[in-house]
Amino acid sequence: MSEFEAYRGLFVAESRENHENLVKNLLLLELGSYQEAIDEIFRSIHTLKGASASMGFSAMEHLCHTMEDVFSLIRSGAADISPDLVNLLLACSDLIEQMLDDIESGGDSSSKNPESEVKALRRWIEERGVAPEAERDHRNPDTGRTASQTSSDS
Repeated sequence: MSEFEAYRGLFVAESRENHENLVKNLLLLELGSYQEAIDEIFRSIHTLKGASASMGFSAMEHLCHTMEDVFSLIRSGAADISPDLVNLLLACSDLIEQMLDDIESGGDSSSKNPESEVKALRRWIEERGVAPEAERDHRNPDTGRTASQTSSDS
């Protein structure tokens, strides 16, 4: 067994624990907005994002990063949770579970394309007229635009 395969097994085991915590707390959010559940979700997503990045599972990292952006806004008070958002996040968690299944069986999560979920999450962010913290920190104070917005206009 290669070193990577040993780490893969550890990654899957730890990620399944974080995924379980994510789902449990998303289900709590269906009952109402609880700060502890929001914080637990953020921690689980952040951990899943970092672990998937360190293992090179970019599709999973991409989805988790966007979910983390959503929860950054919620935690800061810039956005609120809605039933539609909880349903979208549950769909994202289902996809994470499929990605973990793929990784466990030797894949790299790329066979599970998260683009429709990522686009839906970004649309949710845009509809609120707020940018994730990472983008807010990198806005030009004169134009209010991010570097990626400016470069795409060129």
